[in-house]
Amino acid sequence: LNQDRKTSRSSQDNGKCFDLGDRGDILSKVGESAVVPHVAESQGVRLPCEQIFRSINKLLLDSSSSEFIFSTEFFRDQKVFQETMNEVIALISDHLNGWVQDVSDPLGLFLMIRINYSHQLIMQRRRLPCLDSYLDNVNMILWPKLKLALDNQLQSLNNAQVSLVKQAKGRSMGGNGRFVIDSRLAKTVKGITTRFADLLLSLMILNRDFNQGQLERSLERLRSTMEDLLLSVAKGIKQAAAQGGSKPGVSSSASFLVSNYGGVTQTWRENSDQLSSEVSQGGNQYGEEMLKHFEDLYTSNVSLYVEEELKGHFGDMIKFVEKLEETLA
Repeated sequence: LNQDRKTSRSSQDNGKCFDLGDRGDILSKVGESAVVPHVAESQGVRLPCEQIFRSINKLLLDSSSSEFIFSTEFFRDQKVFQETMNEVIALISDHLNGWVQDVSDPLGLFLMIRINYSHQLIMQRRRLPCLDSYLDNVNMILWPKLKLALDNQLQSLNNAQVSLVKQAKGRSMGGNGRFVIDSRLAKTVKGITTRFADLLLSLMILNRDFNQGQLERSLERLRSTMEDLLLSVAKGIKQAAAQGGSKPGVSSSASFLVSNYGGVTQTWRENSDQLSSEVSQGGNQYGEEMLKHFEDLYTSNVSLYVEEELKGHFGDMIKFVEKLEETLA
């Protein structure tokens, strides 16, 4: 998965570019006072894209609300508001459309979608229709961009799969012919798996009580592609073991899958309370189902690994027991 340049440098340094951290807290602070961009810049404060988006639109919401109420109550004419604010709204819309093109962080884009939805609810509670078309247009800008950002991550997985399968190699160790996976390959795949787990976890958490089916469909495509990548590399490991004259590489490939599926499940188990809270907050069970899916993959490959290891040490005994069971049956 691509490490997005729009995420914080510290997140990239520790390989956690898709870790949500406290970025989701902004959803509970949508109504707070806006951060004035030029003031923050003069103070050297660096803001993520969703903070900038919230502040600009918060200022627009409050200014438009005041102008609309004044225009309708004092002049009794909405045209006064339109003459006053239409150029401002168009300018902000054009700026947003251009600015978003440089944002490729899926978390930031989805947070902006959530913030825009909150702004729509605020204007509904105020019973002010003056920004309806603008807020609808923001959605039309952000959703395609989010899909494109996720499609880019999907493409990076496909590209990585082609490259990593070619790198599937290792060496035989010891007299038992055990096949050991190349450490650089294992490290590279582990990094991809970690970022995949963080990305899906963060988006599933942000989607709870929002329940966007189109996002879940994109996540399903990412999940399927990630599984294809791991299975393709595991198959390459088996083939490399066979070509190297080692014993069947089933055990090595299963160990590889156990390590990576285990990494995903561990990350999600540590945040299982946030995934399971989907149900209690009126959301669906998508997060829990995804966690169970990877737990099943992990368990099945652990069983396969144990079975292959036992065959290596107690093969004759296992054959005898199986033959005896067939005879008794």
